[in-house]
Amino acid sequence: VAPFAEKFEWFRSKGYTPHTWQSLFHAMRRDDRHIQRMRHLVAGRRGGKTLAAAWEVLYYAVNPSAYWADTRGEAKSDRLWIWCITKTFRAGRPAMLTFLDVMRQSGLVKDKDFTFNKTDRIVEFPNGTMVEFRSAEHEDDLRGPGLHMLWFDEAAFLPNDAAFLVVYPSLADTQGLLITTTT
Repeated sequence: VAPFAEKFEWFRSKGYTPHTWQSLFHAMRRDDRHIQRMRHLVAGRRGGKTLAAAWEVLYYAVNPSAYWADTRGEAKSDRLWIWCITKTFRAGRPAMLTFLDVMRQSGLVKDKDFTFNKTDRIVEFPNGTMVEFRSAEHEDDLRGPGLHMLWFDEAAFLPNDAAFLVVYPSLADTQGLLITTTT
């Protein structure tokens, strides 16, 4: 936890107290300073997987300078492009609603601190960061931009690895983070 003390302090200030396994997920690192690029949180039903990922995504979405410091040790605050992918839009509803709840719990106010396009399932922050909720139903629709974070929620329910194989290269040029949460 010590290398990411600022993140945990931010969580605490917003009313989120991660349990032991969530804390380990949030603090996984590849060396003394940098966060682990590929993190997986597997737990039983109601284990707090989606909640932990939503807080992780929100932290970096509103604090892009922390993302750059934690991933590369760089002092910059460029906007981030983040996707959350689930098997279907219906299966993704809990992740999207959890993310919206986490934003509310953190004190963010819609149309002041973020905008939410319900039709396109995109949350945009004043710093330019976007969080998009996508479906893996048509994996060819997942081709596109370089992503800074990719979150597969309930990853074990994806019917095959096609969506992963299509979207994973979008992390290559950005050296972005991959988060998978699943039962």
